[in-house]
Amino acid sequence: MQHIKWEDRFSVGIREFDLHHRTMVDMVNDVININAGSDDPNALPAVVNNLVQYTLFHFTAEEALLVEFKFPELEAHKAEHQELMDQVQLYHDRIKTGESLDASELLEFLSHWLLDHILGMDMEYGPYLNRRGID
Repeated sequence: MQHIKWEDRFSVGIREFDLHHRTMVDMVNDVININAGSDDPNALPAVVNNLVQYTLFHFTAEEALLVEFKFPELEAHKAEHQELMDQVQLYHDRIKTGESLDASELLEFLSHWLLDHILGMDMEYGPYLNRRGID
């Protein structure tokens, strides 16, 4: 799989969250690198651990701003965040218990999740927050 290159179409129009999303794209690219042939058995667990922590940080920040500005689709957004977090946590748990995890399996989930979530649900809050002076 090719690296994911950040494109303007991924921008939600909120600088802070665009930076978060870019960091998450970089993490997915780290998994792509591992899938391409890392000999380090600790590489994938380290990336997944970082991803779990960063995803939690990002979702918390995003939801806090959406709560503050009474985003009308907040509950649906939170529900999708929870589903995504649950799946990432399952991958993390599999690694922690020593269960085999193929980087390509994780990569398929991450690339679809990240791009689908950003290009789908996250695009809804950008214009809403922009109209309230947040950029």
